[in-house]
Amino acid sequence: MTLDARLFGDWVAGYHLTNIVLHALTTVLVFGLVRQLLLASGNPMTLSTNVALLAALVFGVHPLHTEVVNSIFNRSEILASLGVSGGLWWFLHSHEAHPKKSWFGLTLIYMGVLFCRENAISLPALAVAMLWLTSSENGWLRWRKCIPVLLLLIPLGIYLGLRANALTLPSAIEETIAPVATQAIATQAEATQAAATQASQVAEKPLGFDARRLRPAIKLWFKAMKLMVWPHPLQVFPQIAVVNTWIALASQLVLLGGAVVGYRYQRRGLIIGLAFFYIALLPSSRLIAESGALVFLSERSLYMPSIGFAVILAFGLVHLVQRFNLRVAMVSVGALIVVLTPLTWARNADWDSNKTLLESDYEHGARGTAILAALVDAHLEEQDISRAIEICDLETGKWQEGKSTRRGLSFKCGSAYSRAGRFTTAEQAYLAALRPSKESATIHFNLAILYLRMNRESDAKNQFELAVAAERLPHMKEFTSAQMLLELYPHDRARLLQAKSHLEMAMELQPQFYQARQLLDQLNEFLSADL
Repeated sequence: MTLDARLFGDWVAGYHLTNIVLHALTTVLVFGLVRQLLLASGNPMTLSTNVALLAALVFGVHPLHTEVVNSIFNRSEILASLGVSGGLWWFLHSHEAHPKKSWFGLTLIYMGVLFCRENAISLPALAVAMLWLTSSENGWLRWRKCIPVLLLLIPLGIYLGLRANALTLPSAIEETIAPVATQAIATQAEATQAAATQASQVAEKPLGFDARRLRPAIKLWFKAMKLMVWPHPLQVFPQIAVVNTWIALASQLVLLGGAVVGYRYQRRGLIIGLAFFYIALLPSSRLIAESGALVFLSERSLYMPSIGFAVILAFGLVHLVQRFNLRVAMVSVGALIVVLTPLTWARNADWDSNKTLLESDYEHGARGTAILAALVDAHLEEQDISRAIEICDLETGKWQEGKSTRRGLSFKCGSAYSRAGRFTTAEQAYLAALRPSKESATIHFNLAILYLRMNRESDAKNQFELAVAAERLPHMKEFTSAQMLLELYPHDRARLLQAKSHLEMAMELQPQFYQARQLLDQLNEFLSADL
């Protein structure tokens, strides 16, 4: 990312181009891994090469991969998959001739990919599974070959230790939105308030197994398989709950049963591919996670597991070639690519902006409060106030309830109504957002700004004081106190000097506090001009 910033600056297309190149490279490494698995299973070189190439082409154009390719933030998923696929390819290729070298090299690779994405934590299990399932030796010899996997516990222990330490640091928990400024001096006040609240702290919850997560995990696995086979509709907020648990469980048991039977008759493709899929998806299944963690399916979490389906496809194509010929396999894959490519193209268009992406989810029936809040926010960011208001009006019953799960939607709709000049409705929305818990500096602050616009200065002052009281970090208390004075007394020099003192104290407590520095510079400029 730092290299991208140096190369491309603000040219966003350059970052996207880097992701495309990395995805293409991952596709090449998937080709190598699939070919190695085919060779290890006893298939000829020419057949393995041709079939692996066809399977890799499908992997490369699959619509399910559009999120990681289009989202700069999710590049880490590509990097982790690149390391896992390349590492396993090299490991399986060199293991027979140089077992010690292969395990040591895989340990180094593991150390690198762990710091790309936590999903790469599954690499040791993937290495053991691929080695075990492609080996033709007896059970004891297989176990001996897999024992050195314990070496990978070293980088895993280092990673978990660093992760536990990092998660004790402050992280953001409050939802914010860039609001509208109302006073000459505090033009950036609300916007900086939104960014500054991200200094809030949250305690790390302990890892553990919760049997209640098993049922949603089964649904997640089934939904993931469905999207692999037919990737429609693709959603940022997928609706997993509509899947029947028993249908999801039964279908997977039948598939796994068929894989075991096939393995007994030396048809290893299905079990190798499913093993890769389930192991790679396990970290996203949240069976072992922080208490209270939710099982959530996202397109990005399926990038690495989809390699397993490329393996299944490749072994299926082997049988197709053996039964007919290579041309039939090529025509079949060509037809599949013709079907998938338009879906990929359309999904890329959805990722053109947050607004189009979330509107696509909304069009496909996503009506949860999380997507509604994000959709309203996206329209506000692009200054499409009328559409934001339309959504809030259609979903009035949801934001009015004042439940903690709907607090974000209430807050976003409050901001939308405020921008549209519907102050009374905006007040109702903000108060609904406050009902589940009154400890929200951001909501109190925005409500105070609204009251100023409604000429209710007494109510505004009260909300500002509540906002200051709700701040838990000392430098944030100072910063919010300064904002309060700037908003309430924009022309009172004595009050502005008090605000300056608060900002200087905030900077002393947090020297890297950019928002405080920016506001302090604006205030100093105003005070100098006012002399």
